[in-house]
Amino acid sequence: MPLACSLIGREGAILLTPGSLASGLLGAERSLERYHRNYGASATHLDTLRGLATAAVTHARAAR
Repeated sequence: MPLACSLIGREGAILLTPGSLASGLLGAERSLERYHRNYGASATHLDTLRGLATAAVTHARAAR
């Protein structure tokens, strides 16, 4: 789903799930990352995605 406001080129902090592969590879539980896309998960499909492992979230708890 396209975002109302493109995030391409912006930076944002993400919180890595402790014990995840991403956290292990980066050796951290927080990282500042640059966005390279302008779409996200549709709110109508979030229930379908629940239960999947999420390796990172924003401070607002949006999956990344």
